[in-house]
Amino acid sequence: MVFADGTDILMGAMDGIYRYSTRTRKVGRVSGIEKVVHLEVKKDHSVWAKTMYGEIYLQKGDGTSFVLQPRGNEEVMTGYTDSHGYNWQTNLKGKELQVTHPQDNTGKLNQCLHAIRNYVVRVIYIEERNAAWFGGDFGLIRMDLGKAQAFTPFVPRIYLREVCLNRDSIYRGGDLPINPEAANQRIDDISRFGDDVRAIRFSFATDAACFTGSNEYRSRLVGYDPEWSSWDYRTEKEYANLPSGTYTFCVQARDIYGTTSEIKQFRFSLSPPFYLQWYSLVLYAVTLGGILFLLFKWRMHNLLKEKERLENLVGQRTGQLVRQKNEIEEKSLKLEEALKELRQAQDDLVRQEKMATVGKLTQGLIDRILNPLNYINNFSHLTSGLLQDLYQNLESAQKLLDEDTYLDSVDVIAMMKDNLAKIEEHGSNTTRVLKAMEEVLKDRNKQLEKIELTGLCRKDMELLESYYRKEISEMHISVRTSLPDTPLFINGNAEQLGKTIMSLLNNGMYAIIKKYGKNIYPAEIGLSLESRNGQAVICLYDNGVGIEQSILEKIFDPFFTTKTTGEAAGIGLYLSKEIILNHRGKIAVRSEKDEYTEFAITLPLWEDGTG
Repeated sequence: MVFADGTDILMGAMDGIYRYSTRTRKVGRVSGIEKVVHLEVKKDHSVWAKTMYGEIYLQKGDGTSFVLQPRGNEEVMTGYTDSHGYNWQTNLKGKELQVTHPQDNTGKLNQCLHAIRNYVVRVIYIEERNAAWFGGDFGLIRMDLGKAQAFTPFVPRIYLREVCLNRDSIYRGGDLPINPEAANQRIDDISRFGDDVRAIRFSFATDAACFTGSNEYRSRLVGYDPEWSSWDYRTEKEYANLPSGTYTFCVQARDIYGTTSEIKQFRFSLSPPFYLQWYSLVLYAVTLGGILFLLFKWRMHNLLKEKERLENLVGQRTGQLVRQKNEIEEKSLKLEEALKELRQAQDDLVRQEKMATVGKLTQGLIDRILNPLNYINNFSHLTSGLLQDLYQNLESAQKLLDEDTYLDSVDVIAMMKDNLAKIEEHGSNTTRVLKAMEEVLKDRNKQLEKIELTGLCRKDMELLESYYRKEISEMHISVRTSLPDTPLFINGNAEQLGKTIMSLLNNGMYAIIKKYGKNIYPAEIGLSLESRNGQAVICLYDNGVGIEQSILEKIFDPFFTTKTTGEAAGIGLYLSKEIILNHRGKIAVRSEKDEYTEFAITLPLWEDGTG
């Protein structure tokens, strides 16, 4: 019987499991599992049931039916908590008895309980902290808790009783040898045995006390066994047909309390047979060397003949391959150039097709939205003026109205002015977005011509310093410019490229001003231009607020922005990327939040015949 919750009680009976409700005083059958002898409800509201046959059933917290659990489930199911808060519990098999306490150290108690870990404990009774009684098929065991708390484990000793070779005793009587000629030899020294040894057996024992079971042993033959054997009760270990070499036999004991002894070692070596002795190996090596030398001479003779034949053949084939190689390289260069032009044309066509499709779908829609939106903005502005006139009229008629009516009217007019201001604000933002959509749909495939890029970058930096002269002076912003001494020419449109560079510089100043407003720091913005592998590379750098990694891939999407709607429509970076792509270039960005942002624009340099 166990409490299922605050009002219900679960009971195990011969023909099933029943639930008794203390509120309705009714009994209902919840499962047909017969002969349940133990029930337990966990914190997650799952119910564990154990039958007298040792079967375990589980009902999960969602109230599903009981399910039979597989054998060997070691989850703790039963337990007993005494009046002092000590929790005594076993596994599902009734073995591995352990005790826990939230505040007290139970290490010595558990070490004492290790002696009966293989006993099936069915009854646990604690006698007022004086003694613990455990009952089961083995009988009744009493443990003195006072002595258990003061228990000091005894470290057992391990003895190597006997070492037998081919069933002949070599060592016997603990650690002492029995052969008179080996009287000065210790077991820990290296013992050398001949190649006639076919089997070697080790016998060992321990002086640890044993009253509830057997002491356990494990062993390992270093040089033969990859790891220690499992703990068992055997006191002998035998090895047969060991190869020649040096070995170390290690053995260790463990008493019923789990205390392990020191490791006992016995080192020995087995001599190799005569055909593996050093003189035999030398003979093998000399014979093999002679055979290899003869084979080498014969092989070299054949290789010289084959070399002469192949040299003549290679000379003939080389001329043909050189001619074919030159032809293939020439055709490959032409194909690569054609493929490059085809890929560029394909990308341009895809982008133009996308823009044309979007333009057809949205151009008429933008005009239809802008007209009523202008009416909304204008009439909201006019209505704000009318409200101002109404407020002045209300002020002049204040004496004719009672105070409550006057105050309510003033509040209503104020609320209407706020609402109209929000309408006008959001209408203006919407108009800005629609204008941005019109800007996106404009055709930017203008005629490209030869322009000088170094002067264009220098002019944009001069415009930046002129426009932000006040901010640069007050915030001590370091403006860095790195331009080549020689002019760099590209095939492009100076107006569009200038706007693109200025747009990125404006974004950098915005990031610096935003970061400087939070914390004063050494601000820096810069532009560099260089020629690299036939490409002009423009790098724009600032150490402002940076861009989060999660949105770094989205910043070139149309209408995506981290600014408010009143500050930007989110098309600047999108248009910049489109302009760079129209110039057959690339734009990339690197950034770390609150550290820096760097844009890299790559444009092909002017080549004779381009354009």
